[in-house]
Amino acid sequence: DCNFHEYWSLKNFKVSEELDDLEVYNTCIFHKDVSASGREKDKYSLDNVQFNGCTFKKELTFENVNALKPIFKDWDEFKSNINTLKINDCNFENRFILNNYTIENLFLKNTIFKGKFEFTNNTVKEMNINNCNFEKLAEFYGSIFNQFKIFKSIFTDYTGFEKCEFGIDNNMEESHIANFQYVTFLSFINFRNTKFKCGLMFEDTNLKEYP
Repeated sequence: DCNFHEYWSLKNFKVSEELDDLEVYNTCIFHKDVSASGREKDKYSLDNVQFNGCTFKKELTFENVNALKPIFKDWDEFKSNINTLKINDCNFENRFILNNYTIENLFLKNTIFKGKFEFTNNTVKEMNINNCNFEKLAEFYGSIFNQFKIFKSIFTDYTGFEKCEFGIDNNMEESHIANFQYVTFLSFINFRNTKFKCGLMFEDTNLKEYP
């Protein structure tokens, strides 16, 4: 229940072994930027769950971070906001679950998601994925993307975009076309009941099965 009114740097705080799954920040509000960063050859380690029920008014950044446990662990009914989420050159050893958020800008770059990637029922103004690997199930169910671009990324397991919406009604600008460029799907991909309001760029995609 804390309010952070200045820039906050995430530290690898230790958690008691008896409270191993307890998150560090519970129902907090961050009014300024929040970040965790390391060096390219010496990634900064986050050993514990970080956030449960938190709100981010500005920018949340992870760069050169190795996360051993999930970053977010919200309860099922929780809804919140992140102004900007940037993840660059990171490894997520465990699952990555982020549901029911409204996000202005989301950038994922040069990152490996080794566990389940669950990103459902979110609303994102602009999402950009560049050179990322998703090694387990990736689920985007029910999410809305005004602008969506994914470039040179690999999905190893099942990938679901069921009941998603891409683009904006009555807006045919090229930037609002759902763009999958040089993306490889090594398993099934599902677009069931998905709407592409401004079109779909899919010609440079590698598929194992028909979507």
